[in-house]
Amino acid sequence: MKALQHALLLLLSTHATLTVTADLMIGDQVCMTGFIMDTFCIERGTLLDAPSVTTMKNPELHSYHCLLDVGVCINSGYQVLGSKDPMNGLHCPGLRIDDTDKVLAAGRAHGTTMDDPNQAFFACSTCSGPDDNPIAGYKATIIGTVSELGDGMGRVTGAPGADSVAGTPLLTNIQVLDSMVACDPTIMVTVEADAGGNECLIRSAGDNDVVAPPPMMDDIPTVTDATDAVVATTTTTVAAPPPADVSDLMVGDEICTTGFIMDTFCINRGTLLDAPSVVTLQNPDLHSYHCLLDVPVCVNSGFQVLGEKDPSTGEYCLGYRLEETDTVVASGRAAGSVEDGCTTCTGNGMGTKGYRATVKGVIKELGDGSQSVSGQPLLTNIQMLDASVECATPAPQTVCLGSPDGAGSPDGAVPGTPSAGEKAPTVDCSSVTCETTLTEGYTLKYKINEADATVTMEATYKGEAWLGIAFSEDERMGGSDGILGSPGGIPQKYRLNQGFIEILSPEEQTLTEATMETTEDGDQTMTVMRFTKLLVEPNHIDVTAGVNKMLWANGGDSTTIGYHGTNRAPIQINLASGASDTVSAPNMGAWLAHGICAFVAWGMLAPSAVNSAIYRSLFKGPLWFKIHQFANASAYALTVIAFAIAVAFISKEGNPHWFSSHAKMGLSMFIIASVQVLWGAARPHLPGPDSGDEKTTIRKVWEIKHRLTGTILLACGFWQMSAGIKLFAGKYSGVGSVQEQGVTIAYWIWIGAEVALLLIGGVYFKLLRKPVEDDGGNDAKPPTQEKEDDAV
Repeated sequence: MKALQHALLLLLSTHATLTVTADLMIGDQVCMTGFIMDTFCIERGTLLDAPSVTTMKNPELHSYHCLLDVGVCINSGYQVLGSKDPMNGLHCPGLRIDDTDKVLAAGRAHGTTMDDPNQAFFACSTCSGPDDNPIAGYKATIIGTVSELGDGMGRVTGAPGADSVAGTPLLTNIQVLDSMVACDPTIMVTVEADAGGNECLIRSAGDNDVVAPPPMMDDIPTVTDATDAVVATTTTTVAAPPPADVSDLMVGDEICTTGFIMDTFCINRGTLLDAPSVVTLQNPDLHSYHCLLDVPVCVNSGFQVLGEKDPSTGEYCLGYRLEETDTVVASGRAAGSVEDGCTTCTGNGMGTKGYRATVKGVIKELGDGSQSVSGQPLLTNIQMLDASVECATPAPQTVCLGSPDGAGSPDGAVPGTPSAGEKAPTVDCSSVTCETTLTEGYTLKYKINEADATVTMEATYKGEAWLGIAFSEDERMGGSDGILGSPGGIPQKYRLNQGFIEILSPEEQTLTEATMETTEDGDQTMTVMRFTKLLVEPNHIDVTAGVNKMLWANGGDSTTIGYHGTNRAPIQINLASGASDTVSAPNMGAWLAHGICAFVAWGMLAPSAVNSAIYRSLFKGPLWFKIHQFANASAYALTVIAFAIAVAFISKEGNPHWFSSHAKMGLSMFIIASVQVLWGAARPHLPGPDSGDEKTTIRKVWEIKHRLTGTILLACGFWQMSAGIKLFAGKYSGVGSVQEQGVTIAYWIWIGAEVALLLIGGVYFKLLRKPVEDDGGNDAKPPTQEKEDDAV
């Protein structure tokens, strides 16, 4: 039915195809102003963030978040749209844009991170523009060179999945300017519908019927002075000095140079960790003191003083590595301001971003000669001076890199990263695949894909089982976003709740390259789950190129997705650096107290109570009965305490009650033990020793029930304590750990001894030796027998 409706919509809808006028040629420079739209939403027909809105009808309702944060939109590329056709209300297709990164950089600089007061749009998490800038409907003026004319088949119908951009011209070498910048009439083009509304025409300034642009105020710059209007940094470009012959440098030479101080991590990363849309070597002036001097991954990577800016690439040249990290950190913190986010700065200075200094030092190493950080000379015995201090003899310039496309460019090049064949940085998980061991036999590999804002993960488990990885806000299961998969299927996204999980709708299943497979490694079966996930998605927990709170789980030996038992744990992983910390489960003391109470109750007191009754003929008078009562009462009291601890701390940890078999057994034992205590207090009495009466039927029934219930409770207690040891190990020391094995062995030795006493006494006193009370009422019955028998 949906297919038929779709076909009818295509047949009946008014559509416009794009026609290129004859005078537009490859190599022409053109300029056009319009809404910026991603190809995904154009071809989808409706906006991803507002499914009820037709893309080409209302591009002004497309949020900056969807346009600039969401990987599926970014990866599809962008187009500047033409004018709206008054007949069908749809914008004409416009010009495709070759350089995605420039669109992203300009759009993010223009958009705001502020939340929509009407809650109609998600906030743009990567934007950095002023708070009062728009949150939807990004317009810009685009200047570029025509590299392709398109196949002429681009058309707009407004029907979902029917629109195409393949027929539109492609622009390269683009500039993205503010929409208030007017195009130079000599290169301006427009895309407008013809009179019939069936065709969109690209008209250049040479056409007689070109529609003039709207009047602009006199102070709005035109393309001739548009370089001042480009969204960019205000840093003054200094002409790079002529490169010196670095072969003249020698170990032991004294060097003096002034420049920006940059950490190796952000150089190798290609973009600033604290501003992912900013290319490191283009704008070191935007690097915060906080990121440079507070963040361990930056501090631990070492520092470099950069050279001058190369006007041919717009990037700062690599300079000199600095050996004494502590000296750099101390100087930077003294220059920074604690009031502006640098938590370790002393507040004596006014610096917040772009730490510059004059550095003096002695060359210790010349570097390995590569065009990377490791190829630069290393300075030792350094002095860190204020940037206003001039060098008497400036140091020779070292390496200026070529002009890469920037972080996240289509060819995957990242500024400052080693090229193929060079040594990759060990702490940059956007350049290399990092690996973390989740638990014994379970590993996770991952890599940040900056080009499309995704993360690729591969979980490998030694065995055949279902696997799960989740992202959490508080290291708890409830509310987490999980990716679960089982052999024979594919990984899918789930919403994890306390005690149950729910699979997300088909529209939210955005994983790509999602596979599950089992392989053989010798005699060992391995389960491998792979997937690529968007870092930021609506209604999902954001995944960051930094520390993430995560959860892992597996089915043990089960391939059916279900309860994981002890095969799970929280973990924190830095997806940028590969650093990970196993999160210590809370409340260890409380759960240890719970276990101790349970063991004393059911591993010591309850067996003692039963043995006192079995071996009662060895006791004089009512002593056995007193032991029996005391042991049972104490065991029940400790059971109440253990039960209360469990209920309180399960609630505190946000976990579901009575979900696991251990919890269900604990509840059952608590209820049955309570009934057993009440039943014991209300026991029917035996007839007097001299009455000659037989036991009443109700007394006989009570004895059978009392003994049977006690035996069942004791057996359940033995199993319950064994399961508790496994749960405690899974939570704190690890299933199969030396600690668990030692405790388990000691436990079963103890329980074995208790069971042996029970069996030996039961067989001897109940079967081999006639009970005293059954000897025919002879005078052998002691005078205290009534009290003893009354408590059987």
